[in-house]
Amino acid sequence: MDNQDAQVALALRIAEEAHRGQTRWDGKTPYVEHPKAVAEDVFMRGLGPGGQVVALLHDVLEDTSLTAEDLISKGIDKFDVSLVQILTKRPGERYLNYILRCRSNGWTRLVKMADLRHNLSNLKPGSLRDKYELAMHILAEEDQ
Repeated sequence: MDNQDAQVALALRIAEEAHRGQTRWDGKTPYVEHPKAVAEDVFMRGLGPGGQVVALLHDVLEDTSLTAEDLISKGIDKFDVSLVQILTKRPGERYLNYILRCRSNGWTRLVKMADLRHNLSNLKPGSLRDKYELAMHILAEEDQ
């Protein structure tokens, strides 16, 4: 196993542990299935192992007690952790500012789009769906 594959395996273990006991909107599906689906999406779009690491960890800082320092101490590459930080919505941050920050980096833009695609795949109509569709439009704009 090369270092990139080892990083993906480590990120998966961290995500599984960090999201243990959390479920998706249906209250049944283990939450970790979401970052796994996002990682599969970015892999299929050619982002590579680094993108998979970031995708697997994209919700860890926002939705668990882990910190960026924890990820680094567990062995996640500092560059990948910096991308996870970009993908982490800060407390009190306006959603538009968050989406624009995600759009500012090619990798985070693609991971966030994969995140939104997966969220939209099983989200019922309503204001949250509208918000995510608008975010997807902003991220997909060509004039970066």
